[in-house]
Amino acid sequence: MGDVITAIFLILLVIILSPILLPLFAYQFVKERIYNYRFQKYIRINEGAKYFCYTSNKSSVEFVRANILPSLREDVNVLYFQPGLRTNLGDDEGFPYEIARKMKALGSGFPCVAKITDGEIIAESLNRELYNAIRRKADAKNALNKINRFLAHSET
Repeated sequence: MGDVITAIFLILLVIILSPILLPLFAYQFVKERIYNYRFQKYIRINEGAKYFCYTSNKSSVEFVRANILPSLREDVNVLYFQPGLRTNLGDDEGFPYEIARKMKALGSGFPCVAKITDGEIIAESLNRELYNAIRRKADAKNALNKINRFLAHSET
């Protein structure tokens, strides 16, 4: 008997809330479709773009600024992220954040390098090379070589 009452209650709740929920679901669906369309357009327009992304991690930020950033090619877009702080990167509606999310999905940690090739975002982590250089108090040669190899691969 209790299961029947619960089922009736849930059915009534859905009927009562449907005038609110259906428009919300429709709005979310349309919003997501528009965002995906605009993001794919952004990817097409920025084909060949290159990105370097690093975070405000205390153990690496100074090393990256002193050793990596000055050596990056001019065509590399630099993305700097601080946890919990979302900065305005222009009219791209957070699309650089999508690139950073793709980098984060690698699971290897930041910093990362990415490029847009054939309509896809390809990313690679530099975490191991960077922290090896920091621990050994070495230069950033290995990390820079990895960046240059990764970026050059799309140009051949």
